[in-house]
Amino acid sequence: MRNKNKKNGEPEIRLIESLDEVELTTYDNLIKKEDCIYTLNKDEKTCTLHKILNIHEVLQIPEEIDGHIVTILENKESESIFENNENIQVKKVILPKTIKIIGKHCFNECRTVETFLLNEGLEKIDVAGFSYCEGITDLILPSTLQIVEDYAFRNCSKLERLTFLNPNTNISNDLYTITTSKENKDKFLGTLFSKLPSKIQEYAENNNKNFKLLDYVKMDVSYNGIRPTSNDKSFIKKEDIKVLATLSNEVVDEINNYDLKIDVKNDIMTLNISFYKFKDKINLSIKPKKIEKIEVLYHGEKKHKIKNPLNKEDFTVIAYYDNGTNEETNNYVFENEYLQQKGINDVNVIIDNVVGTCQVIGKKWF
Repeated sequence: MRNKNKKNGEPEIRLIESLDEVELTTYDNLIKKEDCIYTLNKDEKTCTLHKILNIHEVLQIPEEIDGHIVTILENKESESIFENNENIQVKKVILPKTIKIIGKHCFNECRTVETFLLNEGLEKIDVAGFSYCEGITDLILPSTLQIVEDYAFRNCSKLERLTFLNPNTNISNDLYTITTSKENKDKFLGTLFSKLPSKIQEYAENNNKNFKLLDYVKMDVSYNGIRPTSNDKSFIKKEDIKVLATLSNEVVDEINNYDLKIDVKNDIMTLNISFYKFKDKINLSIKPKKIEKIEVLYHGEKKHKIKNPLNKEDFTVIAYYDNGTNEETNNYVFENEYLQQKGINDVNVIIDNVVGTCQVIGKKWF
């Protein structure tokens, strides 16, 4: 906050411990920089962001302002820290990892926002932090969240899934902290998710809210690699296997810490994948690779003697196989080792009855 220095008339910064020390009837006496209005916190290294003046459809909350790390978002005026205008409506809000507190009324009545991305590091959602956010259907609260205060999610009418990654988050034991229904003002028609044992479940039971265990309910496996042509197990790479696990809140995670066992029997390579309580397998047939096409490149000079035999050193031949691989090869023959005419000649090379063609220009006729 800035006060006039009586000696020289220059503004000076007064540090504050909380917004209770600030009268936010206007913003004239607060620091304004980079389209943000803010105050410094007592440690002089961090700050509290009160208002964002320049908005975008995807709004990235700044991590720092003028070298000061943003740790608190709060507006004391019972309104959001940003406002839509005639031309722009905010659809998505992304918070940095530095944010520890979403303050009172921070995102109150942000009705156009459909997605909030909250990072690890968030510790508190204060009174009415997300009240009347009528566009969100799904919200995941990070594992660092410790407390949710009164009316935090009041009248979030489309909210279907509210997931607590910290099962010990303290929720204000109030009927109106989490609601969706305007008619029955204490009702939440969505579902709360968390792991067990859970204070979230206790809150749900005490306040007649829907609760489900946050757990993996389905696994899907696919193989996107090259088809094996031998029983060499090292041929299979984990990065070629994609494992997706669906949580009970309908969020799909890509899993990397799965167990893989490979068996080979009767020209079948079986990939056995295990994760959590799920098992699946993929059978890959082991068959000799076949050439699908041949690419032929000529990089020699124009042939002066038309009937001179062709030289393999003047050609690059690449074989493309049906398992997705390719390699440069000399294991080919020319259909005809001699150029036949002056000017453009089609030169055909053959591998396993597959033909590739390029053009060579002959200069003289002999």
